[in-house]
Amino acid sequence: MEEHQSCPICFEIPSQEIYQCVGGHTICHTCVVKIHSCPHCRVPYGAQKIRNRVLEQILDNQTFDCVNAGNGCKEKLKRQDILTHAEFCSKRPIGLCKMLGYEYCTYVLNPSTRSTLIKHLTEEHGIVKECKTEVRVWHADFKSTIEASGLNNQMWNPTLLIGDADWYKDSLFLITDLVDGIRKCVSWNCLQVFGADTGSSYEAKFILKNEATDEPLITWITPVFNLLDNAYEHNDLLKISPCEVPFWLIKNACENGNDIPLYVQIRPTIRKRKGKQETDVEVWTFSTDTMSALVLDNASKPVVTHQGVICDGCGQKPITGKRHKCLQCRNYNLCTKCMVADHHAHHIFVVLATPEQAEELPSAVSAIR
Repeated sequence: MEEHQSCPICFEIPSQEIYQCVGGHTICHTCVVKIHSCPHCRVPYGAQKIRNRVLEQILDNQTFDCVNAGNGCKEKLKRQDILTHAEFCSKRPIGLCKMLGYEYCTYVLNPSTRSTLIKHLTEEHGIVKECKTEVRVWHADFKSTIEASGLNNQMWNPTLLIGDADWYKDSLFLITDLVDGIRKCVSWNCLQVFGADTGSSYEAKFILKNEATDEPLITWITPVFNLLDNAYEHNDLLKISPCEVPFWLIKNACENGNDIPLYVQIRPTIRKRKGKQETDVEVWTFSTDTMSALVLDNASKPVVTHQGVICDGCGQKPITGKRHKCLQCRNYNLCTKCMVADHHAHHIFVVLATPEQAEELPSAVSAIR
């Protein structure tokens, strides 16, 4: 019976209609439109193709192994669900190297072992390995990179993090970047490329520092995306970045315009934040933390009015309470309500509690637009 379960052309279990020739030889709905005669007896199918509804009903009452059963998937599936499951199967082969731009490398992440993955990335592709949870990443020759990017996307070499903390377990993290020549910005990301515990949640804290003063120029937090999480398309993970840093802001961090000092810290996700320490200027960044506690105005304090400033989200004029100013646009402001609603969420904002802080902002953050 097993020889009749799969199509004789593609050797797959038919997921939809099953057809046959006049001699009873079966074929799947995908392959029947590609050929004109039966591959067994060479008899033409004819204009009116014959359905084999008996075999369809027999297969409908059975379950089948996932196509990644050899990699360890133990799912039993109806024939209609095999292809859909295969797209998001946690045991599906992952062409990590092709994702990173090594287009001629056929190495697949799954199945793989931690040691073989480390050896392949470091020896075959020269990826730098760091054995700690906090690392300083240098991206050399920034000026040449953005000039070469033109209207295309470029990437620096990734950095592989092998943690020394207990919570790291057997995980491996990869710091990646994308230089967007069209949008004139750079984005960084952190991927978990190995680790059996997919239920854990991690986040990456990035700090871009001024090379001359060693002072933080901008800080942001992003979730760590797990390559084994079937909620994401693998090829899209390198494009997912909650924060895009414009070229002009990066130039302020590079004294000679060439090397970018970026500090990265991997840590377990902070689920709750019970309170907030008062600071002169707050910087809003993408985070998995609950942010509502950070933006609610204290009703006991007098309402602050930012005269002449309009909310670009709802049109409130003037903005009262806290003013949220975009660091990547020349003149874009939001009120607290629109900020909480994630308006313009792909950019970085600075929060101004008083009009006086707005006057001090240019000297606090150089070259603000």
